[in-house]
Amino acid sequence: DISFLQVSPDGRSMAFIDKSSSTLYLYRFDTQKLSRKSHFQAKAAKTNLLFSEDGKLIFYLVENLRNSKDFSVEIMDAESQKVIKRIALKSDIVLPAAFSMTTDQNIWAVGEKSGRILLFSAEDGRLLSALDSDQEAILGLYFDSDRLLISLKSTGMFNVWGIEK
Repeated sequence: DISFLQVSPDGRSMAFIDKSSSTLYLYRFDTQKLSRKSHFQAKAAKTNLLFSEDGKLIFYLVENLRNSKDFSVEIMDAESQKVIKRIALKSDIVLPAAFSMTTDQNIWAVGEKSGRILLFSAEDGRLLSALDSDQEAILGLYFDSDRLLISLKSTGMFNVWGIEK
């Protein structure tokens, strides 16, 4: 059950999540190597992953196996395929469905199936704000700039949110 396929901006690699096993896979086009990434006491969340604009970093949510409401963002070096940082998100998250970040990588947004959107500081994982979207599942999030967040709801409608930094 492959989902959330992303190709790096430089076109050298792609990454995807197998939803049935909550596992992240990376594929390098130059070496034709597929790698399965294991996580210590965590599993990849069933949300999209993101490449940095230069394609050097991969950002994705992981769920703590001890508490399904504890999530972290793992940052992986795309070349070495090693996790270089894990930042705990300081808020309970219920059924995450979408993930996005500002272009400057300072704010992360997590959309829930409940319709709530949580904004976090990428520096330390603290909750900055919570936005409510009429209790309709969030299917996608996209930062159009560092100040506008677009959310797609399960009904096909979308909201545009102004974000203060």
